[in-house]
Amino acid sequence: RFHCLIAEASGNMELAETLGRLHDRLARLMVICRAGKSMEITHARIVEALRAHDVEAARQALLSELMATRATILEHLIQEEGEAWHLDM
Repeated sequence: RFHCLIAEASGNMELAETLGRLHDRLARLMVICRAGKSMEITHARIVEALRAHDVEAARQALLSELMATRATILEHLIQEEGEAWHLDM
């Protein structure tokens, strides 16, 4: 919801709708990535940067969140589903 609100506030309704559809498709992985207080802090940094019109700080905060989420998802997939992968070497 947070990211959709940012897209809506930017006036980019196509992006907001796309994010909404993506969120629906990735709901399972989103539950895995819930970081509680950590997510609140990350989102607060993004909001602060947007309020200050600091594009680079907002970009860095978003990239940081994306990389952390990516790492969490990959770690979960490897731990939970890695045994099902068959690697022929």
